[in-house]
Amino acid sequence: NDYTDLFLMDLKTKQRRRLTNGLRADYPAISSDKKRVAFVKKDLLNSKIGIIDLASNDIRFIYESPEYAEISNLRYSPVSEMLVFSMWDRNERDIYLLNIKDQKIERITADISIDLQPSFSFDGKKLYFASDRTGIYNIYEFDIDTREMKRITNTLTGYFSPEVGEDNRVFALIFGAKGYDICEIEPENFDYQE
Repeated sequence: NDYTDLFLMDLKTKQRRRLTNGLRADYPAISSDKKRVAFVKKDLLNSKIGIIDLASNDIRFIYESPEYAEISNLRYSPVSEMLVFSMWDRNERDIYLLNIKDQKIERITADISIDLQPSFSFDGKKLYFASDRTGIYNIYEFDIDTREMKRITNTLTGYFSPEVGEDNRVFALIFGAKGYDICEIEPENFDYQE
């Protein structure tokens, strides 16, 4: 029930601008043209996805979750008006795509696994996310066009929070004996068989 809010910091001038006020706003995701910020508004009964126009500070809400569902890890596509997020609904946490223009939502995963922390590839053609579908969290890749999903890591300790760079290099957190480390997932290690 925290009243978290969003702020925009100009890294050159160090000026800070408040974007929301008392909205319980979280998970900011900026558009590739830097003109809009998507975010999650947490209410007592559900979550909503809003878009802030940075020129006018106008906010419009484009999606409201089912009752008691919780949206997290919102990410903006680097090439299109699409958002990806993880949503906990009826004891399942799955990955969803939301088209901002027509507000059409698509459930990407639908199973008992906990699927979280999605991100887009730099070209917007693939999704990467962490999932415990083998009993241990590993990173999975989902091709938006072909609908093919494959596991790209294989560890006994857990991979989390995949991020993709401009050259489509995939990075993630790996859990080990001394805590978390940042690592690069090498392409030759991709395509593990179940």
